[in-house]
Amino acid sequence: MLLYWLRIDQTVPHSMGNQGTSMSGKICGLSTEEILDSITAAEKRYDYLDSRREELLEKYPDQFVAVTENDVVATARTMKKLLSELKRKGLETNDVSIEFMLTEDFDWVL
Repeated sequence: MLLYWLRIDQTVPHSMGNQGTSMSGKICGLSTEEILDSITAAEKRYDYLDSRREELLEKYPDQFVAVTENDVVATARTMKKLLSELKRKGLETNDVSIEFMLTEDFDWVL
């Protein structure tokens, strides 16, 4: 399951008094279109992961896997090594989705 959480503040406190300043339709400096494009791209990456999960589990057991919308771009046994590989390839973490291909079930204790 993919969960999106976004906090949208319509005004920014003015430094003098109680007036607010409009953010001109931008959230964290991004337009609504840019945010929607980012969400759509993330959904496509997760769809790719889900559609190939069994194959990825078999090929990359207990490894981190980074994917774009249609390709595996990096794998590694540790997150540190995966991030180094992405950096070496000139990819940002915003450009990929990362998931650990866990082969064993375990119980979470909260």
